[in-house]
Amino acid sequence: MTTIIGCIRKNEKWIDLSYYVLYAILYLSALVGTTTFMDWEGVPHVRNLFYMGATAGMLVLWMLGIVLQENWKVNVAKAVILLIGILQFAIGGGSSLILILTTLIGATDRKSGDIILKESLVIGIAVIIIAYLASMNGYIAYKVSTDDRHSFGFTYYSHFSDKLLYLYMMFRCVYRKRLSIAGYALSVLLVYLDFRYTHARTVTICFVLFLILCGIYDLISYAREKHEARKTTKENILNVMGALASMAYLFAGALSFGGVYLNKMLENMEIPYELNTFIARLNFSGEAMKQYGFTLFGQKIYESLDEGPYFYLDNAYIRLFFITGAVTLIFFAVYMTWMMWHAFSEKRYIFFFALLVAAIGGISETYTINFYYNMFAILAFARLGCIGTISEREMTI
Repeated sequence: MTTIIGCIRKNEKWIDLSYYVLYAILYLSALVGTTTFMDWEGVPHVRNLFYMGATAGMLVLWMLGIVLQENWKVNVAKAVILLIGILQFAIGGGSSLILILTTLIGATDRKSGDIILKESLVIGIAVIIIAYLASMNGYIAYKVSTDDRHSFGFTYYSHFSDKLLYLYMMFRCVYRKRLSIAGYALSVLLVYLDFRYTHARTVTICFVLFLILCGIYDLISYAREKHEARKTTKENILNVMGALASMAYLFAGALSFGGVYLNKMLENMEIPYELNTFIARLNFSGEAMKQYGFTLFGQKIYESLDEGPYFYLDNAYIRLFFITGAVTLIFFAVYMTWMMWHAFSEKRYIFFFALLVAAIGGISETYTINFYYNMFAILAFARLGCIGTISEREMTI
């Protein structure tokens, strides 16, 4: 047994390399599944083979990671997290996304978060460009909805729009430099064009919020460095603000359920047209509360996108509660709160802002719980290095 453990530890570099390769395959196959390349004959089958094969490989790496990790507390945490994923998959709603997410959290232990983010960024940009060019040249479907929402080679317009948002946040986390005025101007142009062609209101709100938070941070840190000003914000006040903001996932979850009951109370109230989509999603959540009861690890629920009456739970927290159960929802909210507090306490402010925006986006979208969008969620045990910080200004706030 000692010989086996020694052999595994001796080959840690090869294990790490295997992880990066498998992650690239898993991430790429997941993204391909959101494009209209899936309409090609044979592509879904090949994509599923790579997807499931990479997932199986990650389970093996998870087990090897138990040997490589010498801190028993971390191993216990990883085991509990994976157990939650297995239970909700086996006896609950059977969400493969949550099972893969809990597997990746453990398998990513001691891996380089910087490499993972850059890998995701390159693959994500490549998929967007290829899908766009293929759709524009007629190789795959270019979908435009009746209300003029363009999907640019993706199966749904929000798949494209949300991917832009998360890729941009990944870029800011690994850029490690203050964004220039020209950089912010280009960012604003990107947000405008995205909204112009997709009309993705939730994504636009999240995009603008992220830009504002990063802009304020850049401006304050620049002013302090330029004028060599002393810190004026008391540390205890900053910690209280960070603690409150770190509970964004708890607040968002509470707001999601509270919004359903508030909508029921105000059902006869006249609603502005711009809020019709959001209110419709609240109505679907309300219907789910009537039809399905409380479970610990989830249940099968009826959903329909193309056939029959449309019914889909577009709120990440409501979706977790009904499909994967109360235990999974509580785990996810607490786990992400822990991640946010650590990001804040380690002064990874850009990373912190990205997690905050993902929490808010989950109120009206499901991508917060998808590892191939919100891949920040898998980085709890990774080696983060300088992710979310900028070396020359780390001590300014």
